[in-house]
Amino acid sequence: MNIEGLKVKYKDKTVFENLCLKIENNEKVAIVGKSGEGKTSLIKALLKLVDFDGKVTNVPEFSVVFQEDRLVEELSVKENILLVCPDADVTNVLNKIGLLDSERTKVKNLSGGMKRRVAIARAMSKRCEMLVADEPFVGLDVATKAVVTERLKEFVADKGLLLVTHDLLQAYELCDRIIIIDGNGVVEDRKTSEFTVDMAIGRFIANS
Repeated sequence: MNIEGLKVKYKDKTVFENLCLKIENNEKVAIVGKSGEGKTSLIKALLKLVDFDGKVTNVPEFSVVFQEDRLVEELSVKENILLVCPDADVTNVLNKIGLLDSERTKVKNLSGGMKRRVAIARAMSKRCEMLVADEPFVGLDVATKAVVTERLKEFVADKGLLLVTHDLLQAYELCDRIIIIDGNGVVEDRKTSEFTVDMAIGRFIANS
């Protein structure tokens, strides 16, 4: 996937401009940065949910975990997944993330963390070349996050991953490359093994 000269602007506010990236379709990449620096706007541009200037080419087939759950509250867990993925093996995917007993439960009766897992299960039910996950672990407790992390690792083993996160631990756990963006574009692009704690402190604490 090639991103060239990408610019996103809302009314009079430019979120970022001249953002350039190349991401291989099987890469596991984390997009990190402070709030308001355009991480979610980048995802929305890739999904063509916002207007943008610039070029995005060689786009893989995406499956998406949005920042919001985007579930139909009056439908059951199973119905929510089948609504987007009619051929999904619902029993299998719910079993993987510990929600099999809630298969027929209406979403409105679930806790916030359970809703989040439904959104993740829905994304894991779709055939894709790359998973886009925008803050996928919000609302999950530590134990559940560990389980879901392992399931996501399995799901993207032969796929790409574009992870938007504030959590550097998750970036280290799931990704091979960490990219920091701000309003000026890409300010850091390194292999995960080369991204040090000092770099994180410099970007997220010293300049906060």
